[in-house]
Amino acid sequence: MFLKFVFVRRPLITNTIFFTGGAFCTPPIWIRWGKFVSYFTYGMNAFITLEFTNAEPIKCGQNSKIPQCMSSANTTRNATDLRFPPEVVLAFQEITWSALDYVIVLLVIFTVTRLVWYILLRHK
Repeated sequence: MFLKFVFVRRPLITNTIFFTGGAFCTPPIWIRWGKFVSYFTYGMNAFITLEFTNAEPIKCGQNSKIPQCMSSANTTRNATDLRFPPEVVLAFQEITWSALDYVIVLLVIFTVTRLVWYILLRHK
């Protein structure tokens, strides 16, 4: 019965992991603990770390909320000429670990869940 519930409700479980991981929005404060058990969070943070570490400076957009883009220099020249370092994106997303750290956590999560499923199936 438990396995039938899990396999039928897989989209519900996957969407819950995405939402608690902060994929589409910032979750409410009472469910923010979910990001620590969401594999999506660690995978996304590893991707962002790989993408923005040692990257070229990024151009400011028209309505950018980055402080470097909203400086007083914007009044004298076009905002799209300004650039900011990619480390600002990592700081804005509160990413402090290396990509390897995130991959190790992902491997631990996948190993533990596979082991738990194996034990459940063997017991069944």
